[in-house]
Amino acid sequence: AHKNSDASKAWVLAATAHLKQGKIDRAVALLKRATQKPGQYRALSLLGTSHALRGEHAEAERAFDTLIAAFNADEVRSDDGEGLAAVAAAARALGAYRDANETYASAVRASPEDVEIELAWAELFLDKYDNANAERSLSRVLALRPKEPRALERMARIRLEQGADFLLVDGLIKDALSENPNLVAAHVTRAGLALRDMELALADKQLDLALSINPRDLEALSVRAAVRFLADDTPGFQRAVKAVLTENPRFSRLYSIVATYAEWEHRYDELVKLADAALRLNPDDAYAHATRGLNLLRTGNETEGLASLERAWAKDRYNVHVFNTLNLYEDVIAKEYESIEATPFRLRTHRDERALLSSYALPLLKRAYLDMQKRYDFTPQGPLSIELYANPEHFSVRTSGLPHLGVQGVCFGKVLTALSPRGGEFNWGQILWHELSHVFHVQLSKSHVPRWFTEGLAEYETIVARPEWKREDDRALWDALQAKTLPALGDFNRAFTHAQTPEQLMVAYYASSQIVGYIIQRFGFSVMPRMLAAWGGGARSDEVLNTVLGLDPATLDKDFRASLHARLSRKYAKDFRVDMGQYEDVQERKTRAQAPSATVADKAAYSLALARAGHKDAANTAQAVLRQAPQDPHARFALVHLALIAGDVAPAIQHLQTLVASGYDGYQIRMLLARCFEKQKALPQALAQLEAAVAIDDERPEAHEMMVKLADLVGDEAKLVAALDHFVRGDQHARAPLARLLPLLEQRGAFETLAARAESGLYLDPESAALHRALAEAWVRGGRAKEALPEAEWAVKLSREKPEQAQAELTKARVLLALGKGAAARSAIKRGVALDPSVQKQAETLISR
Repeated sequence: AHKNSDASKAWVLAATAHLKQGKIDRAVALLKRATQKPGQYRALSLLGTSHALRGEHAEAERAFDTLIAAFNADEVRSDDGEGLAAVAAAARALGAYRDANETYASAVRASPEDVEIELAWAELFLDKYDNANAERSLSRVLALRPKEPRALERMARIRLEQGADFLLVDGLIKDALSENPNLVAAHVTRAGLALRDMELALADKQLDLALSINPRDLEALSVRAAVRFLADDTPGFQRAVKAVLTENPRFSRLYSIVATYAEWEHRYDELVKLADAALRLNPDDAYAHATRGLNLLRTGNETEGLASLERAWAKDRYNVHVFNTLNLYEDVIAKEYESIEATPFRLRTHRDERALLSSYALPLLKRAYLDMQKRYDFTPQGPLSIELYANPEHFSVRTSGLPHLGVQGVCFGKVLTALSPRGGEFNWGQILWHELSHVFHVQLSKSHVPRWFTEGLAEYETIVARPEWKREDDRALWDALQAKTLPALGDFNRAFTHAQTPEQLMVAYYASSQIVGYIIQRFGFSVMPRMLAAWGGGARSDEVLNTVLGLDPATLDKDFRASLHARLSRKYAKDFRVDMGQYEDVQERKTRAQAPSATVADKAAYSLALARAGHKDAANTAQAVLRQAPQDPHARFALVHLALIAGDVAPAIQHLQTLVASGYDGYQIRMLLARCFEKQKALPQALAQLEAAVAIDDERPEAHEMMVKLADLVGDEAKLVAALDHFVRGDQHARAPLARLLPLLEQRGAFETLAARAESGLYLDPESAALHRALAEAWVRGGRAKEALPEAEWAVKLSREKPEQAQAELTKARVLLALGKGAAARSAIKRGVALDPSVQKQAETLISR
């Protein structure tokens, strides 16, 4: 009996090895021998899996049914973790996901240290869109076996789906491959990373490695098809599809794998066609029904899209994207949202925002549409559905099927979803203009425009529309240029996919806008639609640049960087700054500082690393450098850092002033001085340092924000107004500073500035009665009474408290008087006084005029 059992185990191990190499026939032969012995549950599970890989579903089901029958007959012991895991695998393959989950739980209880069971359980969770539980299972695996390559690879995929940067994901893959260079899934994941960067040759190289290990791996073969699909190589795609279906004629998941990568490139119409192809192979493919439904919604076909989602839900009750989306349409959209037809738009808003957004969002959209239609010489296919959601969770579900998306607007080509003004503190006008421009980019390029180009062009469009919508990221861009962290133009998508922090992502957006702006400045805007059309015609990026601009990517990149350096160096070349984040590795800095070839700069950098770490030798090291080079700024800054950590403001000020006197002035230095003087309660000196900081760089918001605070404390209203005005112009998303600024401008009679700031504020907080009233006051005093009247009426409608309502009525009265409507004005004055008798004197002044 023992000999038979040992033989069966050997056959199972051999079969497992054969499967990893794609030798399915050999594996099946061995597993059939093994399953002739009683109790060979793992062999039965693998046999079913082997048949399923070849599309032999009847044979697979017989093996899985045998396992389930054994379990139901109580032949699988409760302490047999491996046997229970085999039963769970059978239940999963047969679509009994709840039973599979419960049986895996029993298997883990029986064998808590069996990593194979945990890995299989994680696969079930991943299959059913439950990343949280999958991650818990994988974490338990890594706790038992910290370098388990399969767990590392699957964790990489979870991190990728969670939006982690590609460097982190690739690091996990690298660790997995260092343990098992023959892990096919790791090579496939790495190919997927390359594919998301549209580095098709690199993706093919990784797939070559995967398929050299297992030439029949269905996922690797499917990703090969995805590469050909994104390369617009129709014959190659057809050959790749044939290669997959030769292995498994019913492998409909092929098209879902291709769709995963097509979605990254925004090819939503094609995603529907891919889902249709999957359903022709397997009409019961719930994932394909879901893909079809979600993407029909994204292309504006809600009736058919919802029907597909209903079919998906009937076949799979675990797809959270489908569940969330159906609930949103049934419980929220149907009950709370209304649509407005305004050719070429169909605007969906919350019923409570309908009147306001139809008054402000629609005119903005029409103005943007007509402007872009003329400049791009292109009319997008419509109707264009603009959906504005008052709840961030509802917007996220409508957009992605999940409740936490982390962005404010998304364009699908003909459907644009975004947060409404109630959804958060941001500039909704800028978001709508940005996303609407994507409609032109996506449709003109037939969804082939690279991400960096469309984002840069959309950012450019918002800057052209309203200059205050420009990002203030010149300093961050200069730092990236100096640090050589900006990818080459030919690989600029990497600036987005490899961004490790939100700040790096913002630099990617801003840098893209600067590249596009440089191209337009050099070649004229007319090249933009030509470039988009060239991408739409199937040209790759280097071909587009060569054909339309007459430049290869490397030359354009070199020219752009030279232009950017020339512009930014005038501003920042003498702006001394120390980035303490560069001095984290103390040991590396020590090695350099103690090398025979060490320079003063190496030793100063070591002192900064010690200071950052709070090391006891930091001060002595810095002082030693200063004895050798008294004006070295980095050693001096190390002493500044140490003093600030210790809370010793006086020596910090002394060192900072020494830096300035030595010619190492900069925004950072002045801001530190301002904060030091503030701690000493020396507010006039602090304000002087802030003014010096602004003189160095008036775009960065910190100095203006601090100046607002200090000017308020010292009672300097002129400085307060100036600082608030700068801050509002620099940060187009902040409501509170704008609310503070408007009444100050009105009190000072600065009505021209008041009109500009209030009008801009409509795209930030259109439900603010005070903002509408301020705009009405500014316009009526500027001779624009006709335009002021709707603003005054909105001020009345939106006012909540009686004093606010009274002021709104008086403003309305002022406008009516300017329009020669005395009787209506007197009625408004009467209402105002009734609401708040304290405005009687203001009312009398108005009447006397």
